[in-house]
Amino acid sequence: MPSSYAARGQGLVEYALLMVLVAVAVIGVMRELGPAISEFYGEAVDALQILGGSPAEAIVGVSARWQRYYWFWWRVRVEVEVNQPDTDVTVDITEGSGTVVSPASKTCEPDVECLFLIRWPSHHGTVRASGGGGEKTADW
Repeated sequence: MPSSYAARGQGLVEYALLMVLVAVAVIGVMRELGPAISEFYGEAVDALQILGGSPAEAIVGVSARWQRYYWFWWRVRVEVEVNQPDTDVTVDITEGSGTVVSPASKTCEPDVECLFLIRWPSHHGTVRASGGGGEKTADW
């Protein structure tokens, strides 16, 4: 009799260890894939809002990066991505310093490069693009 209790107890421990291993694996996978899944569903919701006529932000993304502007001058290149036609976009510097040398406001189109340049920028800063009912920021 004692051997059957031991065998049952051993099976229970093995089952518990297997469940812990599966739980750790699921947590690891969700930690890695969670942001991608969240972004996917966020884009789907935005697309449905646009199709449904509900107000959605026209500015999809903003990036700011350093760019060599002659052999010793540098500038910050700001690219704005929009998803609605005829979106009026304004770019301003919220942290740091510099001069927006291209027009600070322009009309941007989807799938067309919408570029702003900042000359004589500080080492670090933040730029804000606003228009179309929303705004996005990017750091350089």
